[in-house]
Amino acid sequence: MKTLGTLLTALSFLTGCTGGTTQPVKPENNNSTEIINYEQKLRTASTITISEYVISLGKDYDILADGVKVGTVEGKNLKLWGDVFTLKILDGKVLASEKENKRILFQYNREASVHDVNDTIIGYFAEEKFNDWLSWGYIFHFYDADRNEVGKSQKIGKGAWNYHKLFDNQGNTDYTVDKKFVMMGGDKYEIQVHDFESAIPLEQAILLICVEDAIADAND
Repeated sequence: MKTLGTLLTALSFLTGCTGGTTQPVKPENNNSTEIINYEQKLRTASTITISEYVISLGKDYDILADGVKVGTVEGKNLKLWGDVFTLKILDGKVLASEKENKRILFQYNREASVHDVNDTIIGYFAEEKFNDWLSWGYIFHFYDADRNEVGKSQKIGKGAWNYHKLFDNQGNTDYTVDKKFVMMGGDKYEIQVHDFESAIPLEQAILLICVEDAIADAND
């Protein structure tokens, strides 16, 4: 019996070491060993915070979901092709990237295509041209991969203070965006999610805010 007990203990030890379970990922902002599914955390959060790096070579941001850092947006300014922004969660998975099209469409000031990790186009957003001439802000339209419009964003104010909304085609408010006052450091935005099944994908809403921030900083 003693031999059997020793064997069972050994098997239990080996099973625990080689069971193939995911190792706990320690959150960056606490000392627990809670396992975090970063993408799920992002997609189920009611508040998304976009916080610009104070010092970076491009336009880079931390992405927080209900106060927990879950990802980053890395922005690069490529003079020949336009800006490129990439949304990545902390486990390394790319959720989406934005690539500016060099204003080839006459009805827009600028247009960007949104791509998945395989570089397949999954949507577009574009800044309205004629209304923008007469408005004190930015108006962007969101489109799916087939260029069907799915919503729009209307930002009131181009300066340090602004609050704006992202609407679906029926005029419902799916997201609200508030730029927070920061005494020192980079810009900070909070997105409140009102419709978790919005036709405007969350990753596109996040990328748009980063693009708007880059536009505002370039105009300052």
